[in-house]
Amino acid sequence: MRLIAVAATLALLTCATPVMSSGWFNYQKNTKDLLDWHESNHKLSLRSGKSDGIQVTQTTPTSLWGLREGDTILAIDNQRVDHVDDMLKLLLAKKPAIVTMHVRNQQSERSIQVASTDYMQIVLPSSPQ
Repeated sequence: MRLIAVAATLALLTCATPVMSSGWFNYQKNTKDLLDWHESNHKLSLRSGKSDGIQVTQTTPTSLWGLREGDTILAIDNQRVDHVDDMLKLLLAKKPAIVTMHVRNQQSERSIQVASTDYMQIVLPSSPQ
């Protein structure tokens, strides 16, 4: 009986692995100072609370919506953001407008235009499929 259960578990894992690795799944975890978002072949990880602004700790592809790993999001439409949760609430209030993210990296500061169709993916993530 145990052998059947083990074999069934291995069969499920073998079938599920290609599907999960194909990148079609959705995932999001967020708290006041953390956001980890995955959808298809895109990933965005943000952290806040340790310094001014919100740290971009991972992006896939290398530049996602103009954000790159190592960037710090300072403001959205000239409104300062210090916590991930505050940024998500502000983006939700801005829908459906295009927003301007003010970002700093080691070399310079820049502004990035982000469409609501992009940022709403992290504000209101779809249910896992």
